[in-house]
Amino acid sequence: MSGDVRSTGPPARPGKSIGKAQPPDILFLGLLYDIDIEQKLIRDGRVGLQAAPNQYQWGLITGLTRIAEHIHVIASYPLGAFPVSGRKVLYPRRSVRSMPKLTLEYPTTLNIWVFRELIRAITMIRAVERNLRLGRDAVLIVYSLQLAFSLAVHALRRRHPTLRVIVVVPDIPGKYGVPRRWGSPRGVWERLMGPLHSQMVRDADALVLLTDQMRDVLKVDGRPCVVVEGFSPEPKITGVSPRTAESKFIIAYTGTLELAFGLRDLFEALALLPADQYELWVAGDGSARPYVKSQAAAHENVKYVGFLDKAGVEELQSRSTVLVNPRPPEGAYTRYSFPSKTLAYLSAGRPVIMHRLDGIPREYEDYLFFIDENTPEALAQKIEDVCSLGNAELDAVGRAGQAWAASEKSPEAQARKVASLWE
Repeated sequence: MSGDVRSTGPPARPGKSIGKAQPPDILFLGLLYDIDIEQKLIRDGRVGLQAAPNQYQWGLITGLTRIAEHIHVIASYPLGAFPVSGRKVLYPRRSVRSMPKLTLEYPTTLNIWVFRELIRAITMIRAVERNLRLGRDAVLIVYSLQLAFSLAVHALRRRHPTLRVIVVVPDIPGKYGVPRRWGSPRGVWERLMGPLHSQMVRDADALVLLTDQMRDVLKVDGRPCVVVEGFSPEPKITGVSPRTAESKFIIAYTGTLELAFGLRDLFEALALLPADQYELWVAGDGSARPYVKSQAAAHENVKYVGFLDKAGVEELQSRSTVLVNPRPPEGAYTRYSFPSKTLAYLSAGRPVIMHRLDGIPREYEDYLFFIDENTPEALAQKIEDVCSLGNAELDAVGRAGQAWAASEKSPEAQARKVASLWE
């Protein structure tokens, strides 16, 4: 099963005890933002925020607060660097206590590329060390293979040998990740960072993976691993019958705008459907934004609403007839990634259409509509078939998926898998 802890070797380094009577202190290192700062960061940026990683981290943090005595989060804002992608250089230290069992700390950030990573590493090391209590067992959970985190973890492991480190690997950069041109700045950067990513994996005592197939390429060397593909957001808006509110069938796509994620196929599929009956709403940001905007300008039944905050996305999804993820079932990276929008879509209470991707566990199959072939024609046919089910059945399908995700993939249920790595 995807949540099983697997280990073929010693689960911890020498000197570390597992299962102490006293629960360990939990520290979390991540790139995230809280709701109080979200709108400011959107105004400060020249590109939209990455909502999916933020939702994953908050899902894990929320779950941990329900099973741990206390969790201290040390975070940096996931900003585009000044001046190309961000408008602001300096973000001062900020501390938030949002609930009794959670404190959130943002060390000072100098938002200039490269310098930012070094300063992040230094400030995060200091923040972690301030929160290590003498004589207390501590677990550090680190989200993603980032340069600053790799440097921080490597230093902390050597200065505090008994600190247990759990690394969450949401994706594998480079040849196992989303395809990037080798000569592009992003492609070059990912290849330069490869050795540091590998070092961070070696520094970990245990790993949290998004797909079971990640074990094959990360060289986990017998260390404990669990698969936590995502978290079902707690729904704020229940599914409604879209045909009573909208005059057309509404197809919605929300998330990162990348051509590698099948957006061309989605627009080509829309062109095969009657324009007076079907409308496509797109929300998000990414490198394909100019393409999406050009499609919206050229076609009356396409609406691009830009980057929306969490509440805006929830409202858009609730008004849709179906939610579509056109990511194609091709490329090695589909084995090593789980589309976060799968759980976000299910939690919205609307029917979900997507390809059968290698990284999707079988337990999801009863709650998703899979496209029969990897063609725009097959996508158009599936959209038409699902929309023809009628409002009552569409709502019933949406509620069933929503209820399953809320039960089986809740923050608490998924966080318990992570907690098994140190209990």
